[in-house]
Amino acid sequence: MELAQSSENLLSSETFAKVNTNWILEQSLKKLSLCFQNFVLEYTCLPETNLFGLAYNIEDGMYSAMDVANYIIEYEHSKNRIISNLKLQKLLYFVQAQFVRVLGVPCFSDKMEAWSFGPVVVNVYHAYKFYGGLDIVEIEENKSFGNIEESHKAIIKEVLELFAYTPVYKMVDI
Repeated sequence: MELAQSSENLLSSETFAKVNTNWILEQSLKKLSLCFQNFVLEYTCLPETNLFGLAYNIEDGMYSAMDVANYIIEYEHSKNRIISNLKLQKLLYFVQAQFVRVLGVPCFSDKMEAWSFGPVVVNVYHAYKFYGGLDIVEIEENKSFGNIEESHKAIIKEVLELFAYTPVYKMVDI
């Protein structure tokens, strides 16, 4: 009888852990989605000021989008994760938003366009469109990701880890 009760408690603990983990992820994604909705408003309506009211020029992004994309691809591959062009585009958008949210300035200066599956950095899209929906196996432009500072890599990694196991179709819906 005690064994049956303890296995029921174990099962309910495991079930609770799964439900709780899923709930936490869902809540995090909702908060992130809200953050990014606010980012879009501020990024498109007030490009001359950052979140702290300081002036900046959107064309003064810290890095090129291609350097950031190459870093994302290399990082994802180092973690044995697949990255398609669509997922790369979503991650670039979330990285850009996180930089504006945390630092008050954009990560890269390349403009994003609104496409049917969400924001796209056109030059990055064209560089990797050959792969279609498959894994991007090789980075472009001299296999470089520029001189991205370690503190900035940490911000990028934070976004990559947050979405590491999020299916791309869910990322499109955010």
